Order: sequence, then structure tokens, then C-alpha cells
Amino acid sequence: MSPLIEYPQFVSDHGAHLYEALSYVWGDSDEPYTVSMNGCDFAVTANLHAALLRLRDAVFERILWVDAICINQTDDKEKESQIGYMAEIYSKASRVIVWLGEAGHDRGDRALDKIRRIAASVADDTPDHEGLPAKRMVALLRRPWFERIWVLQEAAAARDIVIRCGSAEIDGYAFSVALISPSFNYVYKASPDLRSLLGPVTFLIRGAAFRSRGVATPGRPGQVSLGIRPLGELIDMYHSRKATVRHDKVFALLGMSSDHPDLLADILPNYDVAWETLLKRLAGLLLGKQVSVQTWPDTEMAVIRGKGSVLGFVSAVSSHHDMDDRMRTVIDIKRSMTSDQHWGDNRGWTLQPSAKSVQEGDLVCLLRGATKPTIVRLCGDFVSVIIITAPVPLPDEPIVDFERDFLLLWSWDELGDSGDSHGAEKMDKYLKRGVDDHQDGLPDKIYSDKSARLLQAASIYEDVGNYAKAEGILQGVVERSKRNPGADTLTTLNLQRKLAMMYQKTSKFDKSMQLLDQIAQARARLQGSKHPETVRSRADLAPMYRRRRLQPEKLKAVEMILGPEEVGDKVAELAASVDTDAEVMDILLDHRGSEFKITQDVVLAAAANLWLGEPVMEVLLARRGDEIKITRAVVVAAAGNLGEERMIRHVLEHKGCDIEITEDVLVAAAGNDHQGEEVMKYLLEEGDEIKITENVLVAAAGNERDGVMQLLLRWRGNEIEITEGVLKAAARNQHCAERMVKLLESSLPEV
Repeated sequence: MSPLIEYPQFVSDHGAHLYEALSYVWGDSDEPYTVSMNGCDFAVTANLHAALLRLRDAVFERILWVDAICINQTDDKEKESQIGYMAEIYSKASRVIVWLGEAGHDRGDRALDKIRRIAASVADDTPDHEGLPAKRMVALLRRPWFERIWVLQEAAAARDIVIRCGSAEIDGYAFSVALISPSFNYVYKASPDLRSLLGPVTFLIRGAAFRSRGVATPGRPGQVSLGIRPLGELIDMYHSRKATVRHDKVFALLGMSSDHPDLLADILPNYDVAWETLLKRLAGLLLGKQVSVQTWPDTEMAVIRGKGSVLGFVSAVSSHHDMDDRMRTVIDIKRSMTSDQHWGDNRGWTLQPSAKSVQEGDLVCLLRGATKPTIVRLCGDFVSVIIITAPVPLPDEPIVDFERDFLLLWSWDELGDSGDSHGAEKMDKYLKRGVDDHQDGLPDKIYSDKSARLLQAASIYEDVGNYAKAEGILQGVVERSKRNPGADTLTTLNLQRKLAMMYQKTSKFDKSMQLLDQIAQARARLQGSKHPETVRSRADLAPMYRRRRLQPEKLKAVEMILGPEEVGDKVAELAASVDTDAEVMDILLDHRGSEFKITQDVVLAAAANLWLGEPVMEVLLARRGDEIKITRAVVVAAAGNLGEERMIRHVLEHKGCDIEITEDVLVAAAGNDHQGEEVMKYLLEEGDEIKITENVLVAAAGNERDGVMQLLLRWRGNEIEITEGVLKAAARNQHCAERMVKLLESSLPEV
């Protein structure tokens, strides 16, 4: 081997230098090879040894920069200092050589040559008819180089790039052109996920020739940045790439960042910083200081909590990729930030290829303190980050509502992106560790409570108008709470209220009304009818009765009952109202029954309620009968009630009623123009000792119907005396005087 030399790379800030830089994967270091430099042996991996053998020239001297040789890999401090120069080293090289390895048993050299022919056919606009099995192509393109994180910057910085496999070689731009041509689709068809692996790499290779070089980074003398994209976007694109040390998944991207170096001060290369600290700093850098972040030393995952707002959802994702292999994504955004019913025009923008693909139904949110939206996906009871800093413009309207609680899982592996059970279990595991490690006393409930996380998911679905999804989640949460023996009843009621309100948004108004009624009654029992939460529950219920289009006076009575005012002094008035039926009385007793006693005035008012008293009395006796005493006045009123004869049955058959059927009761029944005959029949059947007096007959003679008189004459004719007063009452009858007089005269004894 040639000797190591000291190359003065900073002598010139412009133009290429004489050296070439090698981009490769170290490979297995268990069985190292030895190369000789400056009279000393130097251990290298088998893959690097193969590359050096292929690259050295037997005649001409060749200057190579190789990281494993030019940087002391056992000294972290040296590595940290050199990381900042990587972009410059590769950008000033006359050429960057990508070494994919020897041809191997899969004949990678033939696959690379096939890619060269495809590129040539694109340039010449002529088809390439020489086929090569797709599996050969896939094998080459799945070689480790395409998966490593450090090679990205090396490819992006190159002024000129060639790709080698064994003895085969292809220009980097030609390589990238071939991979996006239609002729290459047969390879992607054989391995559908290959595009997402290669897209970000070919994007960098293809654009290398058009990027500026030597862009000085302010505040960091002697170092350069390629300025390709903000760090957040680079992280989204490349966090799934592999690195021997986790820190390098961040450090390897700094040279491509377009962010001002002051923003990156907390995450500059320093291997002494614990991984979990570095990841926490990175999340804070990307999302702002108003979020809290929990990280762990053994995983590439962060749990992020903060306040935020849901801006919209991904309504469509196009299936085609443009020349930069970017997806065209259409986002549906709400017209108003405070409305969950009106959605604005579709806004479409192009997203960079990312490690996790955006899907239809993903959500766009903005966390308080962040400058860019985040695209997330609901996965069961947690929310997975898909793109942490989406390069999209915010809506025109200022966003002021950051009241939604977010618990986000930012995982750099495939954890939970599809909501599978494995992801959920792993999420629960780390959340439990988050609770155990929490330093601020009791953790936020959403951190440790699965139901609380489900509520978060339901709220997010509600924000984007997916009420059916939200309803399904809420139903599960309510059932979960009911089954939990340690669950607080009031907590369950709060959950039921959320579900009832969601039923309204899914147009299930009957279900909503039934549940709201149950909630209000339960709160009245547990907290009292005057408790603010009970009053609010009744207020929730009132609009549901308005939807039923009740008669105005009945609706007014219901609204009064469900309102906040006292009702104790209005119960008798309600019982007497012709607009109060059994439903109104049930509502009164259900929701305000604890506020009053059933007094004699109330019972008498119901008995005297001419049209709806009977169902009202039935409700009162059935539900509050133990505190009701039937008086003579009530029996009299019931006998004269124009409703069904069941009224008199209710009062006389009520337990404890010992009222004697006296003349005044019979008079009331005899004068009952509508139900008198049925009432009198019932009374006569109940009392054999009942005496039919002249006053009873006078009342019957004045009845606008003759049914009562016929009944009396038929049942007690031999006991009845038709007096002059009875005949005069019949003659004065304004409805059936002639018929009544004839009836009475026919019953007189013959003289």
C-alpha cells in the first residue's frame, strides 16, 4: 500500500482536490485483513480490503480518503471533531466512489451492468431487451450500503460519484435515472418496499451534481454544510437507516442540515452524551420547549406530551412518484379552526420521501411551541408520529386553540404504525417505565391510564369529523369503566356524557336522549338534584325534548322541570295542568323528586285534573304511594274526573284507603258527564250498602247523558224514589231533558 500522507484540504475553498473519497460499509470486523502503511501494519475489514485491492492502480498513484484509516476510530473525541468536516471532505473530493462489495454469488456486477443498460436505454430512448431476473437486481439493491446512515451525506456531498460492485461500474446520476425509469418497475413489483428504501438515496445521488459546494456554516469556522434540508425533515427521511452507534443517526445528518448552527448547538457530536439525552434534546429542538419528552437508553423511541390542535387529515395520497421520488399528498383542512363541521378546500402539497409512508386518514396537527405541523397516525390507544416536521404551510387563519392533550409515540422502528397488538404491548411497557421514572410526583393520568389514552384518540377523531370512529372508541371506554370494579361512578358518568354527545353527532338522538336521562338521574341520586353537575346534566337533556316537537305548553313544563329553578312550589300546579301527562310527571319525579313531598294539594290537583289526571295519578301512586294518603276530597274529585273511570279505581284501591263511599262521592259520579256511568257502576259494585239519595238522583238527572240514570234505575230501581225535585232537574237538563223526563216517568209506579 502507499503511505499515509497529510493532505492540506483547506488550502483552497473552491474546486475539487486530487483525492478520491471512499463510501462503503465496514462489514464484519471479526476476521480483519492487514494493509501496510508507512512501514506499519494496519488492520482493516474484509470489505475495505477488497475495495482497496479493486481501486489501487498498478501504474499510477491514487490518493484515497478512507474514514477507517484517516480517523482514529478508537478515539471518540477525534471522531467528534472530524464529524463536522465530513461534508467538506466528500464535497471537495474529485470523486466519491461507492463500493457495494465484490460481485459475490448473486453476481452483483451483472445486476449493476443491467442498471447501466437501463440508464442508457433511457438516454437513447431505445428499449433494453436483455433481461435479468428481478431477484438478482433486488439482491444488489439490498446490500448493506443502501441501509447505512453515514453513506447518505457521502453521496449527497459528491461532486462526481461512481458506484462499483466488483469490476462493474456506473455513474451515480445514470444509476439514479435507471432506478426511476418505467423499465425498472418490474424490480419494484418483485419487492414492493424496495422503492421506499432506495428513494431517499437516489434522491441524494441524483441531486448531488446540482448542489452548491463549500457552503460555509456561520459560527463554525472551517466546516461546511450541504444545506440540503432542515434537520427535522432529514430525520423523518432517514431515521430508519442503520448505524453501529445510535448517536450517528443524528450526527450523520448534521452536515446536510440547512438549519442555522445556533439551533443545533445542543446536539453537536458528543459521544459522552447519553443516547436518551440526545434524543430528548432532538425532540425539543424539533417541537419546541413546551413539550415534555420521555426517552430510554435501550430504544429509539420517545414519548412526547403536549398541548396541540388538529388541523386536518390526509384525505388522499397519490400512488405515483415524481422525479425526486416524492409522494403527492392531498390534505383536507377545516375551513375554521373552531368548527368541526365545516371543512375548507383541499390543499395539496408535495412531501419528501420519508421513512414512514403517509397514509390516507393520517392526521395533521400542530403542537404548541412547534413551528411546523406534525403528521400522526392513530393506532389504538396511542398516537404514532409519522412525520415529525412536515414541510407544509400552516393554514391562513391564526391558530389559537391548543387545548387538545396529545400523547405521541415517536418511534424510529415499525412499532405501532399499524396499530397491531405487538406495538400496543410495547407502548404500554414503556409508558409504565415512564410512570416509574417520572420525576415530578404523580404522572399525568393520560400517561398511565389506557382509558385516558383512548379518550385522547376519540377526541382527535372528533376533531377531524370522524364521529363514527370516535363513537366506537367511547363505547369501549364506557364498557371498560363499567367492568372495572375500582372505577369511580362519577368518572363513568362523565364518560357516558361524552358518548351521549357523540351519539348526537352520529344522529342517534334516541340513544343520546336515553343515556343523558340515565346520567341526570344517576347524578341526582349521587350528588343531589341541586348539584351543579346534576343541573348541567339536566341542561344537556333539555334540547333533546325540543327535538321531539312537543306541544308548546308541555315543552314549557319539561324545560321548567329540567331547568335550574326550584320546583317544589310548582308541583301541585303541574299536577293540575291539562298539559301534564304521565311523561311529564315521570320526568318531574325522575329529576326533581327529591326536592318535594307529595302533599294533599298535589294529590287533589291530580284527581281534579279533568283530562290527564288519571295517568298522572297512576304515576304518583305507583312511585310515591307510600307517602300519599287518600282523603274524602280526593275521592270526590276522582269520581267527578272526566277522564277514564280508572281514576276512581286508583284512589279507592290504593293501599290504606278507608274512605267510605258517601253521598258526596256518588253525587260527583252522577254528575260526571263523560265517565259517570262507568264510575257509578264501579261504585255500586264495590258498595252494597250504598244509598241512592235524592241529591244523587238530581245530579244524575242533570247529566247531559242518561246513562247514569238508566244504570241507577236498572240496579236500584225498586229502592229509588222519583221526587218532584228529580223531575224538575230532568226538565232543566239542557242536553237531553225530554229523554230524561220520559225515562223517569216510565219508572214511576202506576196510579
